[in-house]
Order: sequence, then C-alpha cells, then structure tokens
Amino acid sequence: MGYKVIAEGWDGATPVVEGISTPTAERAYAQVMPMLTYPLGRGQIEAGIRVPVYGRNLPAGQALVLGYFFDWSL
Repeated sequence: MGYKVIAEGWDGATPVVEGISTPTAERAYAQVMPMLTYPLGRGQIEAGIRVPVYGRNLPAGQALVLGYFFDWSL
C-alpha cells in the first residue's frame, strides 16, 4: 500500500469573444488530492479525495476519486 499527494491548478486569462474582452469570466482554480494506492495486477488502484483550495467561476466542492491505473509499456 502507498500514498501520494497531487497539487494542481491553473490561472485562465481573460476570455475574448468576437473581439470583446470579458474580465468577469476569468477562470482559475487550485486543488489538492491526497490518494491511497494499492498494487493490483499490472497496475494499481487509487482512491482519494479532491479538495478545492481556490476557485473562480468554476463548479467547486469535494469529490471522491477512484480509479485503476496501469503502465502501457511491457
């Protein structure tokens, strides 16, 4: 069994639609995802929670993350 912590985010620029700038529609977010991992077969099962730290003009809230990941190489 293992663990990892992922931190990600981005800061979007002011959108321009047909030459009109709309600064109130800028989007940005930052989130942290602590994950537990368990090796299984060629890959691993990962389970964790997505915790938003900062956000602007995006849906937000905690989310459960569950997946199976494996390497394509032999």
